[in-house]
Amino acid sequence: MENPSTPPPDEATKVVLRKKMAQAMALHQQGQWAAAQPLYQQVLDAIPDQIDALHLLGVIAYQTHQPQRAVTLISRALELDPDYADAHLNLGNAQQALQQWIAAIASFERALALKPDYAQAHFNRGNALQALKQPDAALASYDRALALKPHYAEACNNRGNTLRDLKRLDEALASYERAIAINPDHAYLAGIHCHTRMLMGQWVNFSNNIKALEEAIRQGKKATPLLALLALTDSAALQYQAAQIWLADKYPLNPALGAITKYARHRKIRVGYFSADFRNHAVSFLAAGLFEAHDKSRFEITAFSYGPDTQDAMQQRVRRAFDAFVDLRSQSDQEIAQLSRSMEIDIAVDFGGFTQEARSGIFSYRAAPIQIHFLGYPGTLGASYIDYLIADKIVVPESAQPHYAEKVAYLPHSYQVNDRQRAAVVDLFSREALGLPRSGFVFCCFNNNYKITPYTFDGWMRILQQAQGSVLLLYAENDWVSTNLKKEAAARGINPERLIFGKPLPLHEYLARYRVADLFLDTLPYNAHTTASDALWAGL
Repeated sequence: MENPSTPPPDEATKVVLRKKMAQAMALHQQGQWAAAQPLYQQVLDAIPDQIDALHLLGVIAYQTHQPQRAVTLISRALELDPDYADAHLNLGNAQQALQQWIAAIASFERALALKPDYAQAHFNRGNALQALKQPDAALASYDRALALKPHYAEACNNRGNTLRDLKRLDEALASYERAIAINPDHAYLAGIHCHTRMLMGQWVNFSNNIKALEEAIRQGKKATPLLALLALTDSAALQYQAAQIWLADKYPLNPALGAITKYARHRKIRVGYFSADFRNHAVSFLAAGLFEAHDKSRFEITAFSYGPDTQDAMQQRVRRAFDAFVDLRSQSDQEIAQLSRSMEIDIAVDFGGFTQEARSGIFSYRAAPIQIHFLGYPGTLGASYIDYLIADKIVVPESAQPHYAEKVAYLPHSYQVNDRQRAAVVDLFSREALGLPRSGFVFCCFNNNYKITPYTFDGWMRILQQAQGSVLLLYAENDWVSTNLKKEAAARGINPERLIFGKPLPLHEYLARYRVADLFLDTLPYNAHTTASDALWAGL
């Protein structure tokens, strides 16, 4: 229905508006959103119920990281035409951006009810199901999208991500390779593909792949996620550039909440810790004592938790350490940032960085006047809205500061806090129980497998060559990595039986396993983090 305050346009005006609409749509398709937006708005000002203008203005709002505005505009279009399949799809996209996964699935399913062969709706439904930790249902949606559209690179890519989460790495690799065959320049796919092969200990064409990734980053391309890159190059400049590419694409500075100013001085400084890892997780194993050691006469500390509600012993301990523990799993990034502002948090500390389940989008809205990242990810985030990185001069030498977007706040000894209340590690295993020989020197490394490069492995094999009778005890995340590394050892003239692989263990058993080893061997360029502290705590 037309707005009664707006007279209907005459025929000449309608012709002009149709031309503007066509021009706006052409500009929109070319990615010129800033040029298209005012033209859509002019059409809407003249005809307030112009459905396409409402819908496409909403699409631009979504594309420019304004999901709430997108929901409002597209919902208005759907009130005028409830059978608009594309609008249901784009409403679902905006709802996904707000972490409203159930609502998004309902929107995608409404689009599919109207248009059953809508490959993109099947694909987007898969994305929402994956976010809800329903991988089998997500795979079914991706497979349906690919049945309808076999050359759908995005579906191949995301299907690979789901398979990787399910530890079906061989199938994930095949899905990535199918995506690469369709579109070699698909965003971040080269780095994800390389990372998956590293998880499996597959190093085919390793040097050339790394050179290609590095060159793509220099050219400003979306080549790789950051966590994957850390294991592939020690160039701080390239890591900084890749971080800037990722943040500009995924989480640019978002002005939706307006500027933030310093709050009136509080009686206590209000610190918010933001993490998905307040539970039985390496970050909490390190930081639990930090939370407990805060001077509560000077600081009021709040946990902003968006990880699982595990109710394990570590989560219960961490809960007790905070003045407030807020469960925010169902909240959007914008809602969490708004809550932080309403609580007048003075300092927001991001414990996630670019690790799994991290939510950089919260900080893009400015959750607090001062924003810091610490502990979970010691590299640069490349973001103008992160003010400080807490580090030490080993992790970030002063000479590396030009390659960090943040100001570096140096701790005097080590940036890595540890929990002084950890239980002493006791002997639980004999060498034989772990598959080790009764005699001979035991080297070990329990770092994540993707950190093992062929260059690091070359060094380890030279050590084994020199240390007769020695063995190397490694952590195996999967069967592929143990099989492949044994083959790599044999190719370097080392008996593959000298590589012994341990499986994941409960924490106290994992720590006890260190006590049968004689020396920890680290990886480069991505070296040990919590695993180094664990080895030292265990007495290795």
